[in-house]
Amino acid sequence: MERRAQFNLAYLLFALIAMLALQQWWQRAQTVEVVPYSEFEKLLAEHRIDEVVISDQRITGKFKSAEGGKTVAVANLVPPDLAERLSKYDVKYTRVYESTLLRDLLSWILPALIFFGVWYLSPGAWRARRGSAAAS
Repeated sequence: MERRAQFNLAYLLFALIAMLALQQWWQRAQTVEVVPYSEFEKLLAEHRIDEVVISDQRITGKFKSAEGGKTVAVANLVPPDLAERLSKYDVKYTRVYESTLLRDLLSWILPALIFFGVWYLSPGAWRARRGSAAAS
């Protein structure tokens, strides 16, 4: 197979994967309703949820009948003791999970870049570069 044909096949494969991902996202946006945990508890109390799936961070419930095109409700889990205390005040509450990936990466990369920058700008590095340039 020619290099040009392989290049076009790679674009075709990428486009196909992107279209499938976009379709999956669109379908999920149309059928999944993200609600605060307090709202999820109200849906349970009103018997509007048929079945529940609990993961380590989220609780997912399937509506008994579609509501506004939505068939699934998803909420972040809140510790039971905190949920019980907040329920007394009749306020909406939920839990937020923050991604620390960028912060963790920067905490490893920035110090290395700073050390390299200090070394690069040090007089010893200048002499070494000037000496190698004079030798050539």
